[in-house]
Amino acid sequence: MLAPVEIDGRRVWLEISVVVDRIVREYQIEDTRVIEIDRVPKLAQVDAVIEERELASMITRDVAWMIKEGLDKKQIVRRIAEIYGMDEHDALEFYHYAEWYLFS
Repeated sequence: MLAPVEIDGRRVWLEISVVVDRIVREYQIEDTRVIEIDRVPKLAQVDAVIEERELASMITRDVAWMIKEGLDKKQIVRRIAEIYGMDEHDALEFYHYAEWYLFS
């Protein structure tokens, strides 16, 4: 998962991984077997710090490839959000930057 943080007036992205405990509960209600699976956060750790321009460069390469493959804007934004673990609003901002960079 990526999360933006502003430090000294510049934005960097933290690559964060979350370790979870998986709790499984099984029980019976009448004739039905019920299985509940909960994931409880145990630990969050910062794996990397990525400068925004470096991340923009990585995403721009991916956007260029996706455009070449014929994906539309909505599909590209969804895929950026999925690949980089960011929300769709941030993915859309990076898409607009990549579009401007590639076509200006």
